[in-house]
Amino acid sequence: MNDNTKTVDTDIILTGKNSAPIVTSLHNAGPGSNRKSWPLCETLFLCLILLLVAGCQQGLGVILGVSEIKTEQLFPQLEQKIPLLVVDIRSKKSYGSGHIPGAVFLPSTEAPNYFSHLSHSDVLAIVVVCHSGTSSLPVAAMAQSYSGKKAYSLRGGMTAWQKHGLPIELGVTGAPATEMLEPPQIPLGWWEQIVVILSGFVIKPAYMILSLLIILILWGQRSRDLVLIRWAMIAFLLGETFCAATYLFAAGDCDPMELMHGLGMVGLSAFLPWGIFVLLDARILRFTEHNSRCTLQRLCQYCWKYDDVSCGLQRLFLFAAPALALIALIPLTAPLEATNVMLDIFGTKTHFRFSFPVLMCEIRLYPVTAAALMLLTLLPLSRGLKSIEKAQIPFFLGLGFMLYSLFRFFLLTGFRDLPHWVNFWEEFTELLTIIGLLLLLYVFRRQLGLPDWFRTRKGEQ
Repeated sequence: MNDNTKTVDTDIILTGKNSAPIVTSLHNAGPGSNRKSWPLCETLFLCLILLLVAGCQQGLGVILGVSEIKTEQLFPQLEQKIPLLVVDIRSKKSYGSGHIPGAVFLPSTEAPNYFSHLSHSDVLAIVVVCHSGTSSLPVAAMAQSYSGKKAYSLRGGMTAWQKHGLPIELGVTGAPATEMLEPPQIPLGWWEQIVVILSGFVIKPAYMILSLLIILILWGQRSRDLVLIRWAMIAFLLGETFCAATYLFAAGDCDPMELMHGLGMVGLSAFLPWGIFVLLDARILRFTEHNSRCTLQRLCQYCWKYDDVSCGLQRLFLFAAPALALIALIPLTAPLEATNVMLDIFGTKTHFRFSFPVLMCEIRLYPVTAAALMLLTLLPLSRGLKSIEKAQIPFFLGLGFMLYSLFRFFLLTGFRDLPHWVNFWEEFTELLTIIGLLLLLYVFRRQLGLPDWFRTRKGEQ
């Protein structure tokens, strides 16, 4: 084998399995005619990627977490019958006029469903081929995310393969089987099906009604802490409305609405901690109020408001901001694991889908955004406590992106092949959060100036 092949991951070449039966089991004589439409968000994602990579192909590979393989590296491995699956995403005409021998013809519109079937196959790695090696990068990233297999983009594409004079095969000989173009089905027990129903038709409506109740209770309030909590509930309710609409009207296949759902959760994760912080500060700590002693003075002994000393709490914030920025980046160290399955819920087919473009936002973009906002907090914090209110804006916005991203990351990582449990624990956690907030407002209703919702006992009057 050529020495250049040493740059490819060794787990691909340390095997003696023959690839022929694997490849033939993954494609059949012809594609099915019943094709599903390409999700809008993934189409926009591919278009954006193609525009951005004009002169930055290698940089894109780094961002997407996809490696490239050269033709002189790929050819010897195919000759040795190493179980690599070569996928050609060019047009049917281009594929028929000449393709790599054994390559599967797969339009990029079918990529999520097809690659989802490969998670339990014997394929060791996937190589995606296009004309020039550009459009194959995002598809290779999808292949890696949906299948869990290592995926590569052929550098230079089919143009480089033919330029090296390597053998080609004519005709459309490797079209996928029809069942490979539908989402894989996961069988569920009767009690797991009940869990899915409880999540969507009991828990979700319950916390949506309760969040609306909190909004109505806080609607006339003017204090900053209660206003922030009200905005947390408004963002949350809007996000959950988009989530419900995704399944009721789009069968779970609308990425833009799923992204709006996620932004609603970001709003909850930002405004609710912010509101509770302001509540504790304004009513208990008096930390940011310049004319009142801070409650923590008993611990510090001296206070910056009256003595020429630095504030201990401020120094803790100066440490917490970069520390949280690093914690926010945890999801970046793990591979993206998209989910695309069909569940049978008492005879009704239900599509559960955490798509690659959505994960690129929630597990890649949001952590970076959170870290940037946390670090931005250091600018006003370094100017003294008089700028503490300005520091709250980037800090809690960053906290919102961080909390939601970590929440989704740990759920998706812990329940990789169990999307119904991802859904259940997300819904149940949200229900507990709303109930806890409602209980907090009820217990301290008088101190917060809220109306007495229930008749009080005589001892309380």
